[in-house]
Amino acid sequence: MNDRGIVVSMQDGNIMVMAMKSSSCAGCMSECSRKSDTFAVANRLNLDVKVGSVVRLKATKKLQLLQGAVSLLVPILCAVAGYFLSGPVCALLGKTAGDGEQALGVLIPFLLSSALVFFLTRKFPMPGTPEIVEVL
Repeated sequence: MNDRGIVVSMQDGNIMVMAMKSSSCAGCMSECSRKSDTFAVANRLNLDVKVGSVVRLKATKKLQLLQGAVSLLVPILCAVAGYFLSGPVCALLGKTAGDGEQALGVLIPFLLSSALVFFLTRKFPMPGTPEIVEVL
């Protein structure tokens, strides 16, 4: 994650930022469909930030590693498991596992797990907070 946002509130050391959809959002205070939800960010560099400041946000290395593991490893591991399970599943159905069945054994778990990761990460945000790396 390397995005820009607008600081909308600062209370008790908690900084709330709204993500900017485009550069024209920086000076706009009207309500429109481009407005997004606010979220908390960290200011570990102790930059001079005030309400209305446009800031550059970046996810921490740990958070990027977790996001990569969830979004890439889970579907790939499911695809590998599907490849090896295609033979036993076909044997239960009284068929032999050919190339087509093995391809389906890879694709179906991969697509299902990718869709599951997509919907779960939209419903339940990943843990951790992005940090402010620059005031623009």
